[in-house]
Amino acid sequence: MNPKLSEYTAQERAAACHVSGRLLAKVVVVHDPGDDWFALAVLPASARLDLLNLREAVDRPRLRLATEAQFARLFPDCDPGAMPPFGRMYQGLQVYLDSGLALGDQLVFPGGTHTRKCGSR
Repeated sequence: MNPKLSEYTAQERAAACHVSGRLLAKVVVVHDPGDDWFALAVLPASARLDLLNLREAVDRPRLRLATEAQFARLFPDCDPGAMPPFGRMYQGLQVYLDSGLALGDQLVFPGGTHTRKCGSR
């Protein structure tokens, strides 16, 4: 089965990897069109991004979810939607980590591709 088709959502990917959605990090790219600023919001697969809260926290009232077309160039070695949560490796992007993930002692995250299975090397 093609993981790209069977793991459509982060929560489904967590189930496929046999980990809790609270341990699997999903990476959401946000964009401020005013100055073409991008950042990563990293949150549990089971959570939804509170964009209003993030706008206030980063003092960017125009902050939006980035489209794949907007952010694909930032991650040239990654499948769209499979970016790891390492913003400094990619254009020095700032990373905003959900506190629930920061408190845990384990974190599972995408490794740049949809085609490798969980735990494969």
